[in-house]
Amino acid sequence: MKAQLRSGRAPHTLLPLLEKALQCFGDAEKIHPPGNDDAILRWNRCVRLLQSQPDFEAEEVVSFEGQDGPPE
Repeated sequence: MKAQLRSGRAPHTLLPLLEKALQCFGDAEKIHPPGNDDAILRWNRCVRLLQSQPDFEAEEVVSFEGQDGPPE
């Protein structure tokens, strides 16, 4: 994603990819082996990417409030 943003791809075109990634990492977290937190770490990275890009349309992005966290 970062490479696509750096290459000039419009952020709003990446929203469907990020939403799918969040869904997949949430599903992966439910079945992860003990001690493997990769899915949570990658989910968190997607959230940070969404929050760091002011060009993402706010009304299309899932709201990440204080009570929100990685999937459980």
